[in-house]
Amino acid sequence: DAVLSTFVATRPIARQLNCGARFGLVQSDEPEWVVGRTNYKQWRAAFELDGFHDIIIADHMRGFAAKYGMNIVGQVSLGVDQHIFCPKADFPINRTPGKRILVVTKGVRVWYDGHDYLIPALHELAKRYPELIIDWLGYPPPAFDCRVDHHQTWNPHEVAGLYSQASVFVLPSLIEGSPCTVREAMACGTAVVTTPTGIDYGRDGENCLLIPHRDTRAIVAAVSRLFDDDREREQIALEGLRTMREHAWARFVGDVERIVERYAHQVPPLAE
Repeated sequence: DAVLSTFVATRPIARQLNCGARFGLVQSDEPEWVVGRTNYKQWRAAFELDGFHDIIIADHMRGFAAKYGMNIVGQVSLGVDQHIFCPKADFPINRTPGKRILVVTKGVRVWYDGHDYLIPALHELAKRYPELIIDWLGYPPPAFDCRVDHHQTWNPHEVAGLYSQASVFVLPSLIEGSPCTVREAMACGTAVVTTPTGIDYGRDGENCLLIPHRDTRAIVAAVSRLFDDDREREQIALEGLRTMREHAWARFVGDVERIVERYAHQVPPLAE
């Protein structure tokens, strides 16, 4: 028997179960704001590391895992449910033309979402493109000199519809584990502009446009490039769709199951 714990908060619960092995799915990197502020023992305690076999989801997590002595037993790539997140229109041939950006927030304003750099970029884009439409999902958006549609649904089918009607999806995060939103946007046939953190599969200029962190000008330049060149935008979106064929949810589940099966019976239950 084995148990898989996905979040830090569920590890104490997992430790209480009498089973052959305990696995942890490590979904985020070490936040830059805590570097040098917490010690080794504090992190081990916070992450309930002892007794868990950890599975990471991106290359950049290896240094974090090694630093805190995580017992890494495998790496998987997150999947996306492509029965839900798929093009909702006849993409790319008859997608509604226009300049439409989708911004998906974490529901609340957080410092690491990169919006300190995105919001000024959107103001500049609204000046360049008076016809711009911003679909803003999550916390209330600031005022822009263009049309802004505020959405507060987290119904996955409705969110997939927002991806599908957008020309460009922008994610300028400073910290990410391996963001699901980028996979969802690609799977819906939407061109993506994002920072490289956690995007192991991202190929700049092929299936997305990768931008530096904290760079308002880079956001403006990348989005303008896609707005001004329909052919390139469609090619990047199509390549994103092809990339997501390797990120099916069933493949992710199968990869996790194989790792668990390999290690589940190799260790005795923890002493209670």
